[in-house]
Amino acid sequence: MLDTYFSIFSGKNKYLHYRWLKQDHIIKQDNIIYLQSIGRKVVAKTFDGDVEFYDKLSKVIDKLDDNKFCRVHKSFVINSIYVDVFKSDKVIMCDSAWIPISKSYKKSFREWLVKHNA
Repeated sequence: MLDTYFSIFSGKNKYLHYRWLKQDHIIKQDNIIYLQSIGRKVVAKTFDGDVEFYDKLSKVIDKLDDNKFCRVHKSFVINSIYVDVFKSDKVIMCDSAWIPISKSYKKSFREWLVKHNA
């Protein structure tokens, strides 16, 4: 039982914890392709389907592994391991989704790329 507990709760880099319908849930971070903010909800696009929960994207990104996840737009956080193509104004994900890179996040995204892909 302790092994299961430590595999779930050791470090912030393995699972994303969220609350939905008054119940606590977790998603393995490696299964998240990208996160999108839609209104007051955050939608996590995963290989198993979409997962929705109420939160702010700015709070969620603090819980994620900053070596893999980067904010590229006020409404999008991408998992870099699932990016197929980097372009100057967008990224194309492995599920063919086109995620825009906003002007306000372009500089920080480039710095993140240099830091994590050097």
